[in-house]
Amino acid sequence: MQLATGFLVILSVLVGCLAQPSLQGFTADVSYANLTGVDGRLTASLSYDWSLQLLKNQYKIGPVEYFNFTARLRYLTCGSVCETETYGKAMPIYFSEASDTVTGKTIVVNGVNCTERRKATQSSGVTYVYIDATGTICRAVKGDGSFVDFANVAPTSLQAVNYTAPKNCPTPACSKKIDFMLAFDESGSIVGADFRTMKNFAASVANSYTWGDNYAGMGLVFFSTGARLIVNITTSKTKFIQQLGLADQDGGTTCIGCGIQLAYDQVTQFGRKNPDGTPVNRVFIVLTDGINAYGDLTGVLRTVKNAGITIFAIGVGSEVDRQQITDIASNLPGINTTFFGDSFSALPKILDGLIVATCVDIPGNPCGLGCRGFCACRGNCICPDNCDDGNQCTDDSCTAGIGGNGCIHPAHDCDDGNACTADSCDLNLGCINAPINCTDGNICTFDQCDPGYGCIFPLNDCDDGSPCTIDTCNSTLKNSTTGCVNTIIPKCAEVCQDPVKPVNCSASICMVSACNSSLPGPNYCDTKPKFCQDTDPCTVDGCSMTTGLCIFPPKNCDDGNACTIDGCHPNNGSCFNIPIDVAAVCNDYNACTDDTCVPAIGCVNTNLTCSDGLNCTYDNCNSITGCFNPPIDCWSYDPELIQKPELSSCYLATCSESQHKCILSNLNGSTAFDRCGICNGDNSTCAVALGSSQTIGIGAGVIAAIVIGAVAICAVIGALGGKKGYDVWLKHRTNMQGANTNPMYSDNGLSGTNPMYSGDN
Repeated sequence: MQLATGFLVILSVLVGCLAQPSLQGFTADVSYANLTGVDGRLTASLSYDWSLQLLKNQYKIGPVEYFNFTARLRYLTCGSVCETETYGKAMPIYFSEASDTVTGKTIVVNGVNCTERRKATQSSGVTYVYIDATGTICRAVKGDGSFVDFANVAPTSLQAVNYTAPKNCPTPACSKKIDFMLAFDESGSIVGADFRTMKNFAASVANSYTWGDNYAGMGLVFFSTGARLIVNITTSKTKFIQQLGLADQDGGTTCIGCGIQLAYDQVTQFGRKNPDGTPVNRVFIVLTDGINAYGDLTGVLRTVKNAGITIFAIGVGSEVDRQQITDIASNLPGINTTFFGDSFSALPKILDGLIVATCVDIPGNPCGLGCRGFCACRGNCICPDNCDDGNQCTDDSCTAGIGGNGCIHPAHDCDDGNACTADSCDLNLGCINAPINCTDGNICTFDQCDPGYGCIFPLNDCDDGSPCTIDTCNSTLKNSTTGCVNTIIPKCAEVCQDPVKPVNCSASICMVSACNSSLPGPNYCDTKPKFCQDTDPCTVDGCSMTTGLCIFPPKNCDDGNACTIDGCHPNNGSCFNIPIDVAAVCNDYNACTDDTCVPAIGCVNTNLTCSDGLNCTYDNCNSITGCFNPPIDCWSYDPELIQKPELSSCYLATCSESQHKCILSNLNGSTAFDRCGICNGDNSTCAVALGSSQTIGIGAGVIAAIVIGAVAICAVIGALGGKKGYDVWLKHRTNMQGANTNPMYSDNGLSGTNPMYSGDN
């Protein structure tokens, strides 16, 4: 037997070794299980092409995921909505390689025998693959415990299945929901030209992210001897760039801790929350050219990092303390959080690494930690298509929506409403309702069970129907099943046996007759009510006029109040009526309702109004966190301002509580536009405001440089052709940054080549 088993193992290994090469380009129906943050399974139609480094998941629940691992991009579409983000993970290896180890273990996946192979290269996250005899993948297991099952695998190329990202996807940028605070040095050691370079760097950082309520928000503080707020945290990139352009340099010494403390105060007070009430990801970018001169920098850093805020630190020039910069930055294994440059001119080269670190490496979930389903577009938590946890003792359901919980598995209620069963649950079989054993060990009681009450033990009916006997019960009798003793009344024996003067008692069915010789004749009949007692003070003892049997219905303790729990004390039979715990019993787990109890009807859940009595706030409610009243954004609220976005360049819009409307106020006292739409111009040249009295004009030479730079980029792409040209541009884009790093340049979010787009659809 052992020899045969060994032969089968060897044969299995040989079959695995001799199998056809594993497919590297295919389509399949897949099921994702044990995904981090997801309760339940996700099924999808998968398109996979290792040679092109492309992967597509079309989920059964609706969203479609596109990955381009070469370009480090992820697209997510939900109907007409498309979101784009940079993506740093390696493409999973869903096939077997020659260097993999055949372990000999076999499993059955979707009815197919599959052999386990341990991946020699596990950098893609896949640790084991299971391959059938034809070389087709059955299952891939990842290091985090998640796995993917494959069915209906068919060889193909993604070019053949028209792998095309939608046209409406935005230019690739960081699309995570992060609150950024920039804390930049403005001390006197920074000369004017370097200060302007630093401001341009801040603008470039801003242009590298997708802004909005579900994406990036950003604020800015400058620090020197103290710290001052330049831009309060906002989700409007236009507002941020505008107020950045108006900022001047104060000068002074260097208090890095002052800047970090002010940034912490701002993000704590004005930072956004996830739908489940937790703060969104919070990231500080600290830039300095010197050493902290005074203040409790160590204590400030401890407070900020204990709050879960990630700090990236940038040191510029030779005067910085590299150890202090390292101490300022967060220590995140595998993530670069410190950057150094010899001068301010090195900042553009730092930008790419900073964006990758903040967007790709920092984990995030725009749906909030409460989402246990698929986090789809705009922070919408969608239920998985399969919530079955394989446990027969849970009820599988799903709560969707922003901040929802995904699959939930509350314990199944096995109560069958029968007090005569013991209710339990078996993980595999489900509910078990086994009859309980009602035995008190007393032969003088009748052991029975009432479905509404449970075990009861009424006394045995020892009446033998003869009025000439005394009927009793002796629980100590040997060889008796009832304990009944029927003793003839001595003085009545003669009367009872006399056929001339028989005892003639006409009693009701619930009356008991007996012979009493002390009574006047002729029948000596004594009639008494039938004795019915079960020794339970919480029952009403009586006799059924229909059957003549003793009955013991439970005592009625209902006080007619739906807000009390009614019952009977088993010791003395007195009723009790305990008020319910309204917070627990009437809780509908909706923070937007007031949970109360009305005696006539029971629990009532009344919707909250959430009104704060102010005209300049929205009155909203989140079912997880409750009422919130964010301030009105006039540029997206006022019907007139929505139609005139160009006014935001020259006006500040604020909501007037007293006038019940949005009010415009001039920026810098002027409403003149230049040809680029910026305030304070003369309508002939482009100018960017750097302060109250400084402007920079862009002359013909600069414009020519911009044009030449653009032509150069086009020439590279055109000369090399299509994708190859794009790859060359992508590789050398750092050297071409001079074409678009002018302080006037601001990405409109619509430009750029989509490396995943091909075709006309």
